[in-house]
Amino acid sequence: MNRRQLKEEAKSVLNGHFKFFALLFLPIVILNIIVNIMSNSQSAQQFQQSMTNLQNIYKGASDVSSTTPTPSLSFNFGILIISIVAGLLACGVLLVTLNSIRGQNNYKEPFVKSTFIISKARYFWGSILIFLAKFVLLFLWGIIFTIIGVAVAFLPINPSDKVSIDIVVFFAGLIVMFIKNLSYSQAFFIYYDSIINNDRVGYFESITKSRELLKGHLGEYFVLQLSFIGWLILAHITLGIALIWIYPYYDLTMSNYYDHLLNLNQ
Repeated sequence: MNRRQLKEEAKSVLNGHFKFFALLFLPIVILNIIVNIMSNSQSAQQFQQSMTNLQNIYKGASDVSSTTPTPSLSFNFGILIISIVAGLLACGVLLVTLNSIRGQNNYKEPFVKSTFIISKARYFWGSILIFLAKFVLLFLWGIIFTIIGVAVAFLPINPSDKVSIDIVVFFAGLIVMFIKNLSYSQAFFIYYDSIINNDRVGYFESITKSRELLKGHLGEYFVLQLSFIGWLILAHITLGIALIWIYPYYDLTMSNYYDHLLNLNQ
């Protein structure tokens, strides 16, 4: 699959309706910026306390704090809730970008469409349950490699060899879980298509179909993901402002990839 072509087609849709996509993704961008500000303020407080402690130690002061400021439970809960809302909205607008790639979007009422996932119960619960299904499967893979690592401790070999094997098992587990996570990536698209085609599939079945769809294409999908690293760096440089263009560009590209992949397998 031609990566450049996929991205050019996504750019064409985005540039032709930029105002719509900017307003569509605006709530998500704002929520993510709020989360980053809250997280950074928390880190800044901890860093400031650490620097104060170092200064006091240097001066020989006795009032050195042994703890760093801990944010309240409500503060962390607030970050979690905002992140969950942003994630749900992101699932919804991803489906809007898929419809846009397919020429099925009228490009009206962007703010209404940004809450698409919340207004449609089937997609709302589908996004949550598919996420949980992915989590369960990845957790089970983690358990398998944990058991292997524990079993190594009982092998009749040198302790240094056990450490080496455990390190290999640990990184092998990370790689396997990363690959599995990639292979599950099309599950929500598949679930959405099954509903609109009146052929609804289950949550775990969506994940199975995602693995089958990406069979032989994981490498190119991974490279496609990597091609956005430069854009993510730009987002950090601009303090998140560039996300108003990067988010829709990324989602349109991923939707376009899924649509092309679907056509290849039909």
